[in-house]
Amino acid sequence: MKIDSTTRIKKEFPNFKYFVVGDGPLLNKLKKESHTLNLDDVIVFTGARKDTQKILNAIDCHLFLGPKPLLGNANMEAMACGKPLIIYAPTKVDCDIAKELISEGVNGYIAKGEDELLCDVLIILKNPSKAREMGQNARKIAEERFDFSKHVRKIEELYFAVVNRKHAECNY
Repeated sequence: MKIDSTTRIKKEFPNFKYFVVGDGPLLNKLKKESHTLNLDDVIVFTGARKDTQKILNAIDCHLFLGPKPLLGNANMEAMACGKPLIIYAPTKVDCDIAKELISEGVNGYIAKGEDELLCDVLIILKNPSKAREMGQNARKIAEERFDFSKHVRKIEELYFAVVNRKHAECNY
């Protein structure tokens, strides 16, 4: 979301805070733009953090603007913490990847452009009960699709199926 979009949100939601987590190459540019637009009281630049749980507990939704990977830990951690996702996916490939995480309107939104991104944020902020429901759905989806122990069991099952088939073929 462009920093200047935050001024519109601030008008409707005076207590709105926008956490920018990370320390990528655009950090200084974003800080400067934020200061120029008098958004120092709205945008919180946290830098790189190891205490993501603390940040995730403080937010209403998780907004992922990139860079890739869309299927990285940040989005899955937010889902596991029961936060609705909004992923900025300007290309068809990005959209296809985002669909692995998001069921549109169920646990979040996929925004293909800047206006849609702003609209999705406003929908979440204006509808706290819908946001809670989406967050619960996000957690459920994370548990079903991304539970590490389930993946290990599936790999074990596949391994044993292959080994047993080989043994059967070799008449052990």
